[in-house]
Amino acid sequence: MDCINYRMNMLPYLKHELSIRKTRKLLSHVESCAECKEELKVQFLVMEGMKRLEYGKTFHLEEDFEESLKASVKEYKRRDTLQKFMLFVFYAGCMIVLLFLLKGILL
Repeated sequence: MDCINYRMNMLPYLKHELSIRKTRKLLSHVESCAECKEELKVQFLVMEGMKRLEYGKTFHLEEDFEESLKASVKEYKRRDTLQKFMLFVFYAGCMIVLLFLLKGILL
């Protein structure tokens, strides 16, 4: 996927409308592409800035963007680890069942 496709997913990501799979890909790309990270930051600043103006909230948008990005990356890495663990448990369970079946056949 090229930068144009990633940039098309930025607004849905900021609105929390992007799938987990696409979010993971976007965040991985943004970690390695300075131009896309800057574009995501601009979109975040505009979107959050408008919301905060409307509700009269304070502005620490640069810090909030970095914190939001770090939290998102941490969350997708946590989910990735959990998914790998669940796959390990599944395969380990399959191996145990297979061993019991083989033991029964061989006896």
